[in-house]
Amino acid sequence: PLGSHFLISSHDPSFGEANNMVMFTDFWVSDLALIVRSRHDRADTEGFVLDAITGQPLKGVQVQAWYQGPRGKRSAGPVTTTDEHGRFSLKTDQRRGFLIYVKHEKQALASTQDYHSFFHDQQQRPDERTFFFTDRSLYRPGQTVQYKGICIRVDQQRDDYATLANRTLTVIFDDPNGKEVAKQQHRTNDYGSFSGSFTAPRDRLMGSMTIRVEGVPSGATQVNVEEYKRPKFQVSLEKPQVAAKLNSEVVLTGKATAYTGAPINDAGIRFRVVREVQYPIWWRWFYGWLPPQNSSQEITHGSATTGADGSFEIRFTARPDLSVSEKDEPVFQYTVYTDVTDSTGETRSAQQVVRVGYTALQVAVTADDWQTVDKPVAVSLHTTSLDGEGQLAEGSLKIHRLVPPEQVQRAPLAQRPIPFPRRISPLRGAATDASALDLSDPQTWPLGEIVAERGFTTDADGRVRYTFELPAGAYRAVVETQDRFGRPVKGFLPIQVLDPEAEQFPIKIPYAVEAATWTVEPGEEFQALWGSGYNTARAFVEIEHRSKVIQAYWTDAERTQVPIIQQVTEAMRGGFTLRVTMIRENRAYVTSQRIDVPWSNKKLTIQWERFVSKLGPADKETWTAIISGPDAERAVAEMVATLYDASLDAYLPHDWMRGFGVFRTDSSHVNIQFENDWKGLQHLQGHWPTEGKDGSLVYRSFPQELIANLWGYGFFGGRGGGLGGMAPGAPMARMMRGAPAAEMANGAIADMAMAAPMAMADGFAAAEAEGVVEKQAVASDGAEGPPPPPQPDLDKVSARQNLNETAFFFPHLMTDD
Repeated sequence: PLGSHFLISSHDPSFGEANNMVMFTDFWVSDLALIVRSRHDRADTEGFVLDAITGQPLKGVQVQAWYQGPRGKRSAGPVTTTDEHGRFSLKTDQRRGFLIYVKHEKQALASTQDYHSFFHDQQQRPDERTFFFTDRSLYRPGQTVQYKGICIRVDQQRDDYATLANRTLTVIFDDPNGKEVAKQQHRTNDYGSFSGSFTAPRDRLMGSMTIRVEGVPSGATQVNVEEYKRPKFQVSLEKPQVAAKLNSEVVLTGKATAYTGAPINDAGIRFRVVREVQYPIWWRWFYGWLPPQNSSQEITHGSATTGADGSFEIRFTARPDLSVSEKDEPVFQYTVYTDVTDSTGETRSAQQVVRVGYTALQVAVTADDWQTVDKPVAVSLHTTSLDGEGQLAEGSLKIHRLVPPEQVQRAPLAQRPIPFPRRISPLRGAATDASALDLSDPQTWPLGEIVAERGFTTDADGRVRYTFELPAGAYRAVVETQDRFGRPVKGFLPIQVLDPEAEQFPIKIPYAVEAATWTVEPGEEFQALWGSGYNTARAFVEIEHRSKVIQAYWTDAERTQVPIIQQVTEAMRGGFTLRVTMIRENRAYVTSQRIDVPWSNKKLTIQWERFVSKLGPADKETWTAIISGPDAERAVAEMVATLYDASLDAYLPHDWMRGFGVFRTDSSHVNIQFENDWKGLQHLQGHWPTEGKDGSLVYRSFPQELIANLWGYGFFGGRGGGLGGMAPGAPMARMMRGAPAAEMANGAIADMAMAAPMAMADGFAAAEAEGVVEKQAVASDGAEGPPPPPQPDLDKVSARQNLNETAFFFPHLMTDD
């Protein structure tokens, strides 16, 4: 009967207290649907009361709050009624939690949880901030730390953003313990910027140090001060030249090269290969779940030595995991970890991923999500090796219309456990247990007639593209080809085609909200589409901007597809929110989607031009940065640029922010709860008695001093005992214990990069040239061996006189008009 009920369950039919567990839950029998919406930017709690079957709004429903009280007693709170939209709003005591009870004629319903009216003022107060840029991220004690700061004022309420000119401030340099090292006074220029430098201290603990502003405009950045050894060489590890095959040998080539360009010969190499199992991207589409992920497993390890040219080879057999069925079409990912140690003990690391499967080819099928009858559907194919290299392939592309259920199906209330393994054929779209399928998802629908078919041959890069004229409906693209061993390879893609002008939604799914794009510019029109496959359905559409609802309406009861249109103005920069609410057959379908209106009018772009003069005896390079604003208009601006030794990125990468991130981003503060949802069981009394014994295996551990260098791992987990293979985020001062303390005698700057950003010119990288004499190899029997590989020509490389890691730091570059 209608009303509130309890369901109580017991393992023991007598509901006894001993050796038993009793569980319970409460539930309602009602045709009412309750949606509660709480907001942090308002003191009231709002919501909807709708017909749970049809989703129609109910007017005049009594809504009352019942406050929490001592000993479980409830006291009556404020009462209101729903309006013609089925909406209500309750103003309650913020200090007390409350249930919501609704009553309409003979129907009643209560919320499953207590609510609280928490009001937080969401308005952003104007504030002032400082942003810092440093010439690099890593310094030795005694080196100069150069910085630039920019002070800005941010008022998101008024959308007022500006730099702070002629502002006096104090900048403090703190050590890792927060103790002041030095301070400087600054006054910002007309662009709101200032610059200065500190000396990294020698007389205290090293580590992460802070440059900050004392007081306002607040801001800080961190740099690391460490006794590091400048990297001397780098290691590269290439993918296999020949596509790998299971149970066959895989060969990877690598090379160790000094930053001067010279090869690192006779260096020791340690490597290990770790295998993991992956599954096709379409697995979850058709199976609704993913198999248990196998943990990584080391399958081999070994050692080698670099040759005279610094090169080396790593060989291993790509053994599959036999516990995984070949029918599941797994892909085995082999990660090769390599540590190279030269004669001085410096260690550099590299790794490479090799993907191997039972097939040697994979095909990706792609198309835009938004497809309409107004233009043909463009389907792109890309056939590659499992490592992503383009491969030529031939096969067939078929577009199937999907066979929908006779009527719209609801999704399960809760995810039901599915026996393992559960097999669904993507080509049939049917499961051995059809009752386990979620027929509200078109991916579970079987294939119907073929509406289009095309034979294809991809180009040398493995790409080809076709277009098809398709009417509105749900489809699946099926691609069939084969790899070089003749094994079949398939690919799948769901395609949904809509008719924006139609009044009835063409696909038998409960609910859909679609749009061509979720990003629009001021002056444009945002267009979306709501639809439902039911014969009749209604949805409540709202558009909210800056916590104010600017559109709110119920869709026409005679239409199951309705366009949603909003004109976008300049004031809507920062975005707005689209909310759609629909109830049907005791299921809630709610969309809260943010539409981005970007601050494109605040974006500057940097374009680099490079000029090499051929008139003089030496090639002189000029790099020119062109700053442009919205609509590619040239802009007068101040710029900061740095050029530093990029080999330091092996220790601590250096990068600058792409933007200040201060411009307002509009978002909704609404938390939506559907009170007709399922709920779990609770303990009423007792707990099942359990008795457990510790069955874990505990192994004896060796002293750390004995295994510190085992497998090339240092005392603190970094490879080689030095910084070359340190784990990300590990403290460098601690990592350097046991590492060579001497600096590289002939330190060189090479492979430098603009952090502003700038591409490195080939001739701009200066290196410390050293004479390298390679003799022709002689075989042990006296016969001449093969000629050595060509060595880099260092004759034209001039020695760099300034060996500092920072080549330059220009904090106040000015553009012309």
